[in-house]
Amino acid sequence: MIVIDKVVLMRRGYAHCYQKLSKDEPTVRAQGERMKSIVELRNVNVAIKGKPIIHNLNMSVPQGQVYGFLGRNGAGKTTVMKTLLSLLPMKTGEFLLHGRKIQNGNVDYLRFIGSLIEEPAYYPHLSAVDNLRFIDRIRGTSTDIDSLCSIVGLYDVRKQKVSSYSLGMKQRLGIASALVGDPEILLLDEPTNGLDPDGIREIRILLKDLAEQQGKTVIISSHLLAEIEQTASVVGIISNGRMLYEGAISGLIGGEKTCVTVGNPQQFEDYMRSKGLAFSAIDDTSYAIRYCTGQDASDFVKNAVQNSISIEKIWDEKRSLEESFLKITGEMSGR
Repeated sequence: MIVIDKVVLMRRGYAHCYQKLSKDEPTVRAQGERMKSIVELRNVNVAIKGKPIIHNLNMSVPQGQVYGFLGRNGAGKTTVMKTLLSLLPMKTGEFLLHGRKIQNGNVDYLRFIGSLIEEPAYYPHLSAVDNLRFIDRIRGTSTDIDSLCSIVGLYDVRKQKVSSYSLGMKQRLGIASALVGDPEILLLDEPTNGLDPDGIREIRILLKDLAEQQGKTVIISSHLLAEIEQTASVVGIISNGRMLYEGAISGLIGGEKTCVTVGNPQQFEDYMRSKGLAFSAIDDTSYAIRYCTGQDASDFVKNAVQNSISIEKIWDEKRSLEESFLKITGEMSGR
C-alpha cells in the first residue's frame, strides 16, 4: 500500500479539496472595466534565509481570466506562486482571496486552489486514472476521473502507465491533477516547459478553454512571451522581485503604428512636419507614423497623394508583447 501525507502532496504542487466561496467579492478596475478580483496581494515582501526576494509587490487577478505572470528566470515568479500556496511565508503584506484576508500559517484556503508548481510528480508504474484517483482520495473529493481525463485530452490513454507518457502527456496529467476536486483557481508554474511547438499549442488551447468555457481563473507563470500573448487576457510583469506592470494585455500589444515606403523621403518628411504628424525612420525609404488625431490609414494615404506624396507601400506594424516587455524591464535602453 502506498502512503503519502498531505504535506508532501502540497509540496508536489497539489492543493486540497474544493469548496465554493461566497459571492461578495470586491472588484477591481482594469482598463476601464469593472472586473471581480479573486486573488490579491498587497505590499507583499518575502525573504528567503534573510535575503529579500519580493519587494512591496501588489497583484490583482480578475476572476475567470487567464492571468499571465511574466518575468525572466530568477525574477521572482515561482517565489510568488509558492507564497500564494503558503509554501513560503510573507514577511509583511496582505493576501486576500475573494476579499478575505489570509493569515500566515492558515492553509484552509488551499481547498479552493489547484496547482502545478515546478515539475509534476507521479507514480510512473500506475495509470493516469490510478494516479488521479489517489489524489482524489487524499483530498477527500469525489471527482469524475474519466471526465477529467477527457477534459485534458488523456481519455484514450487514461489506463496506460504514466511511464509510457510523453512529456506533453505528463504535463496534461499535471494539469488534470490540479483540476481534481474542481477548483476555482489554478496556479500553473511554467506549464509548457520543455514542450515542442505542438505540445505548447495543445496546452494553450486547454488553458483558454478552462477559463472561457468552464469559468476557471488560471494564473500562469512563464518566460515564454509569445505564448502568453496568445493565451492570457491580463498580465503582470515582474523583475527583480518587483511588479513593474499589471493590466490587460491589450494595453501592451496591438497595431500602434502605420508604416509606409515612399518614393521621395525628403518630400515625405517635409510634408509630415508641415502637418504636425509624428513619424520615425525605419530605413532610408520607410517610416513609421503615429497618429495623434485618430486619422486612419486610408485618410492618410488619400491626403498624402493629394499633396503629391508618392506612397509605394503601406502596412500596419503590430507592437508585440516582447517589445513591450523589453521596454518595461529596461532592456531596450540598455539598462
